[in-house]
Amino acid sequence: MTTLFAASLVAIWSAGWTPAANGAFAAAVHLIPIYLAAYPLRKVCGFLRNWVSSPLQSPAAVVLVLAVLASSTRAAEPQADGSPSGTLIAPYQGDPTLAATTSKVLVPYDRFIELWNQAHPEDRIDGISPGVDISLADVRYTIVVGQERLDLSLAADVRIFGRGPVVLNLPVADLAIVEAAFGGQPIQVHVGPKGNLVMLDGPHTGRLTVKALARPEWLGQRGSAAFSLPPLPGALMQIHLPDDSLVPEIEGLDGILASQTIDGRKTWAVGLGLTRRITLRWAPQAGGGAADQTLSAECTHDVYAFHWAMLGVTNIKYTFAAGQQDRFTILLPTDATLTALTGANLGDFSRVAERTVDGRRFDVIEVRLHRPARQTCELQLRWLADLPVFGRPAELELVRADGVSRESGTVTLHAVDGMAVRIADAQGARRMDLPAPGAAPAVAAEAGRPVACYYWPYRPFSLRLEMDRPAVEPQITLDQLIRINKDRAELLVQASLKAERGRIFGAAFELPSGYELLSVVGSAVEKYYERSADGRRIVHVKLREGCAETQLALVLSKRDIALDDFDVPKITYIDPQALSYPPQKGRLAVQVAASLDAGAITATGLKSITPRTLGDWLKGEQINSVQYAYRYEAPAPQLRLRIRRQPTRMSVETFAGVVVRPGAALYTYRLRHN
Repeated sequence: MTTLFAASLVAIWSAGWTPAANGAFAAAVHLIPIYLAAYPLRKVCGFLRNWVSSPLQSPAAVVLVLAVLASSTRAAEPQADGSPSGTLIAPYQGDPTLAATTSKVLVPYDRFIELWNQAHPEDRIDGISPGVDISLADVRYTIVVGQERLDLSLAADVRIFGRGPVVLNLPVADLAIVEAAFGGQPIQVHVGPKGNLVMLDGPHTGRLTVKALARPEWLGQRGSAAFSLPPLPGALMQIHLPDDSLVPEIEGLDGILASQTIDGRKTWAVGLGLTRRITLRWAPQAGGGAADQTLSAECTHDVYAFHWAMLGVTNIKYTFAAGQQDRFTILLPTDATLTALTGANLGDFSRVAERTVDGRRFDVIEVRLHRPARQTCELQLRWLADLPVFGRPAELELVRADGVSRESGTVTLHAVDGMAVRIADAQGARRMDLPAPGAAPAVAAEAGRPVACYYWPYRPFSLRLEMDRPAVEPQITLDQLIRINKDRAELLVQASLKAERGRIFGAAFELPSGYELLSVVGSAVEKYYERSADGRRIVHVKLREGCAETQLALVLSKRDIALDDFDVPKITYIDPQALSYPPQKGRLAVQVAASLDAGAITATGLKSITPRTLGDWLKGEQINSVQYAYRYEAPAPQLRLRIRRQPTRMSVETFAGVVVRPGAALYTYRLRHN
């Protein structure tokens, strides 16, 4: 009886000794039947009587049973007052939208304080009074954002173990607590050294509710609010925004914001973990298409049609009647490439989504500013797009300002030499006078000339254009030098190409049969390749860029030539499709080795000229070796030569000398061959 009485007093007096007192109480209860059975056993077995009645063994048995039962009680039984022991406290990591359907777990507040102070030594919180414990479950914050204020509500299930008052710390910052209640009864909120606190009387179980206010800051449709919450275990937060098109974000929070629809309104939920400082922001969903009724945009597009691509320069000027804006969204056609985005107050920009507008795909570009802009903001974009199929009308895809109530602007089309741009159709726009020279931004050394300008007051607006690259008819001059030796022939060609209108991007030449192409060189040559078509050998030359005038040099060679009936080789310029021979002219010069004798058999389409007229092409020593020189005004001239080896005549002059010495004669001979 003494053991039972003492264990009960210890459990009531000190909550820290409650597990040990519970073990002692249970051990004493289990010893009662042992003592009752020990009396008859002492009569039967003296050994058992001596062991039980021994003053040394009996306390040992009591201690042994006490230790076993106390350890088993700690492992499997709750405390006498029902509070959990040894609970692992972890932040809520499940789906926050399913928190209402999950079971609620009472978390010991003193254990939470211990873990919090270990994790946040710079932000320690005070523990509760000895002898009283408190546990919390289902901790929820609810935030309702309005235009003038932000309403925050805290609700938690609280269970107090033990009698007497308990202090629950509720330190907040940038929040004004206006109301608190526990179990449906109003309670008073006190201000302590470390912030707000409430005093609760135990033992009691009830729902704690606290209401607070904060002032949000609005920048157009975007807004933010920052405040600090009290440290509470397993807290979840629900956020209600004034418009379903707004999306919240919490800075530095590891949890994931999940949305759900409750009573026809979108609600966002997230687990807070151990986060106290909350910086809540909300903004229209990027690419969501929500238009700010106070925001409008004026766009100025300059589109340049180059031979290789379309280059666009877009200036967007945002205006808004009141408030501030720190973010803008822009729609960039998916097929276009953004090369630059600049602005006086530009922070950064990124692609955040993809969206379909009027049946067309756009990339959503979000632009953030360093500082919020007031009333106006200007941005400039530069982008590239592929040329449309030549000869077919295609809609011009332009950059758009997203999330605005109205968009207006102008588009000016420019074309470089050799590119033709025609407006096939314009919907929702009217034609304007062309801008003055130099008014458009300089994008290249040769930006071309303006060909059309249109203004649209609002969307929808569309512009269909047709592009073409007129066929360039360059002036072709081919100067060809043929060197003939007894075992090989060489063809060296200087090709001059000049276009009066447009640009030259390549050339094609038909090569003589049997001759190997050794090289094609020139200042504008990028690459060349050879192919065969319909029994003809054709070389295609690609230039690095479009040129109004250029020169090429081609070298060909052939071994084991037939000299009796020699067809003089030459190349001919043909159109890129290898279908016809455009007009061309040139000169033909033939050099024959000194050991060979040549005579003309036929010369078709050629007019003989004196070699002295080749001074602008060949050097003096080369001119002296020219035996035949011609010029021609039409493609594919013909020249055939009969070449034979000259007979060799040789004369020898002999000089002889003799020196006579005693006993010997020395003879010296010198031969000269001519």
